[in-house]
Amino acid sequence: MIPSIIAFIVSIAAIPLCLFAWFGADSVLFPIFLWSSTAELATLLAHDSLEAAGPLWIALETGLADMDDFSHNDIIDQFETAAIRYQLYGTQKALGLYQYVYAPNFHGYLNKAQRIGIEKCFTEKVVGFWKWESMWEKFNAHDWDPIVMVSCLAGISGMILADRLLGIPCACEVKARFRKTPEEEFTTQDGTILPIRCELTGFNVSSPSPFTRYESMSFHLELYFWRRRA
Repeated sequence: MIPSIIAFIVSIAAIPLCLFAWFGADSVLFPIFLWSSTAELATLLAHDSLEAAGPLWIALETGLADMDDFSHNDIIDQFETAAIRYQLYGTQKALGLYQYVYAPNFHGYLNKAQRIGIEKCFTEKVVGFWKWESMWEKFNAHDWDPIVMVSCLAGISGMILADRLLGIPCACEVKARFRKTPEEEFTTQDGTILPIRCELTGFNVSSPSPFTRYESMSFHLELYFWRRRA
């Protein structure tokens, strides 16, 4: 942070000196040199800050890998929390947060890494699990479209944002169902959250764990902000 501030002060202070030299020597090379040198200095400082960031640099390397390159991901299990899709989601969130907070005008390879990550989420290696899960869990042997999977809070937030930016009614169409379903199908009368519920048999597994309480709180907060947006 301090080297960047010093570089900024030096760059600003050099402007009047550069203008004086330009008019005094009648050479356009002085402003060209100032512009190119400060641009190169900014690039070096940005690169150094990314390397110092550690995990952020790892996220960039992961995002910039080719579409068929999953060497930066742990290939363990594609059905639960170790799945590649969750690793890609985490990478996307890290890169998006960095760009939004620290570098909103920085595009280039940062945007490229995010685009590649989004496209990877739709590849067979990432979403192919849904075909098998549909067959042995839902006895579904024909409709394997992963887009119709059960949505989550993050998905609803994305739909609300897309509605506002693109002028589409996707979130509005599922709004009533989103408010109704979790409380009626995944919550008991005493308020206990049911993290596991079999649609076919009705078998439930309740859990008072902090994770499920967090999910319940997140759900109600999402409803609150949705009502505020309405």
